[in-house]
Amino acid sequence: MSKMLRFAFVVVGAGIILSTFLISPKAHVEGQDISKVATDKMDEKIKNILSNEIAKLKGDNVDEIQSAKESITMVRSYIINELITVVRNNKVNENKRDNVIRAIELLGEFRAVESISTLVDMVDYERPNLPDTNISDDYIYPAIGALIQIGKPSLNAIGQLILTVDSPKKLMLVSWAILVIEGKVNGRTFVHELGKKATTEQAKKNIDILLTKYYLHEPTGEKK
Repeated sequence: MSKMLRFAFVVVGAGIILSTFLISPKAHVEGQDISKVATDKMDEKIKNILSNEIAKLKGDNVDEIQSAKESITMVRSYIINELITVVRNNKVNENKRDNVIRAIELLGEFRAVESISTLVDMVDYERPNLPDTNISDDYIYPAIGALIQIGKPSLNAIGQLILTVDSPKKLMLVSWAILVIEGKVNGRTFVHELGKKATTEQAKKNIDILLTKYYLHEPTGEKK
C-alpha cells in the first residue's frame, strides 16, 4: 500500500475517533484512559496500518524508519489541526461548548505545543454543569489543564499574556498553571524574571499582583 493511501486510511480512522470523542458525551469521562478508549474504537484496518508503521520504527531499514516517522507525524499533525479548528470555530457557540471542552482536553493529552496560543486565549473558558464538590481550576477551566499538561513549553505564551492582559481572573488562573508547572519557588522566579520585561504600567501592575496575591504570593516580609 502506498504511503498516501496508508495516510488516507489513518486519517479516516482518526476522523472516526475524533467524532466519537467530540460528539458523544459518554465517550470521554474525567479520569478515563483516552488511549485505551481510542484503541477500542479504532477500525482493525487502521489499527493494523498503525501497528505496521510502529513496527518499522523497531527495524533496521533506514528508509522504512523514515517513512514510518513521517506517516506517524502526519497523523498526529492532522488530528491536532482538526482539534484546534474545532476549538477556534466553536468557542463562541454555547451549543458546542461540550465539543470544545473535549477538543481542549485532547490537545492536552497530545501535549500539543501547536495549540498553546489558542489555549492561552481561552484560559477563562469554563466547563458547564460543574459538580458540587471541591474541584481545581484546571478542571473548571480546561485550557488551564491542557497548558499544565503541555508544561514548560507553555510558559513563554503565558508570560506574554501576563505582560498584556487586563483581567484579574486570567491572572489568577495562569498563576495556578505556573504553580503546577514550576512549583512555587521556581514559579516566583519565573515571574520576577518576567518583571524585567514589564515596560507598561499594566504589565508592572500584573507582575505585582502575581507576587502578592493568588497562588504565587510571597510571604510577608520576603524580598522581591
